Amino acid sequence: MTIIENTPERLIIEHVPWGFLAGVLAFMSVWVAGAVIFILSGQAGGAVIFIALGTFLPMTLVWAVVGRCQLILTRASGKIEIRRRSFQGYTCRPFPLANVKRVYIGMKGKHSANLFIEVTDTMDEGHHEFLEAVISLGKIQHAHDAIAAWRAE
Repeated sequence: MTIIENTPERLIIEHVPWGFLAGVLAFMSVWVAGAVIFILSGQAGGAVIFIALGTFLPMTLVWAVVGRCQLILTRASGKIEIRRRSFQGYTCRPFPLANVKRVYIGMKGKHSANLFIEVTDTMDEGHHEFLEAVISLGKIQHAHDAIAAWRAE
């Protein structure tokens, strides 16, 4: 989770799951290496299975799960937006900044958490998750502190 911009007018926090993508790439590399071993030993059937399991399955997982999430707070427009861009498309959920009661950390285990936004007095009233994934508490805490400081200005 990274703070892209932190000015008195706007705060942008972004999360891209680079660690997950690196893990998928490492997984794919091992399976493709196994396919090469099968090809060199003359077993095309094993190579096809290794290619199928080692590339198509992880790429389907990347398509379904990976995306860039942004939390944008803007004073001029008086909005807070949760933006998500992935292989499945783009979504933007705006909320009036005045109706945001609080931004808080929801624990999802001992060392992992997610950031939640509590909105009141609108049709979207309720608790909204910033990420569709769970990340380390330290990264969430840094973003939470930045949001609290920005809102206090």
